[in-house]
Amino acid sequence: MKSTRLIVEYSDQNEAFARFLPRAGSVVSEFNDRSGNKGWYLLVLDDPFEYQVKIGEPFQFRGTNITHFLIRSRWLGVVVGAREPASVFILLVEEGSHPRHDPIDVGDYIHAAWGMVRLESAAGAVPEVSREVDEREPRWRSTKPTEAW
Repeated sequence: MKSTRLIVEYSDQNEAFARFLPRAGSVVSEFNDRSGNKGWYLLVLDDPFEYQVKIGEPFQFRGTNITHFLIRSRWLGVVVGAREPASVFILLVEEGSHPRHDPIDVGDYIHAAWGMVRLESAAGAVPEVSREVDEREPRWRSTKPTEAW
């Protein structure tokens, strides 16, 4: 699984996060969590991004640079990186805070949303992400514009 190229798209649970996806990257490590769940994959992003993290009460915000995702399949029996797409949990990993050993504590990371992950080679085209807040539709680069994800 290491070095596998994946594309993560938005699926559900945080519409505000949808504008940061899709993102492509490479798997660099696999982890288990403290609850015994296997198959957490650390994905180094091709295009890191700035994100505002809500902290404290009353709420305050701080900016951070997201360089990695931690992803794991939400569906029993469905493997991330298989030929078919998989629904995943997307956890944000801030610059300099990626896990280095098992087991990981998923509570140390920000659960941003649910996503769909596909092999990059199976996707056919990599969408360009608009950085404009109001534009939610990706623009596609493809030699086959009629192919859908």
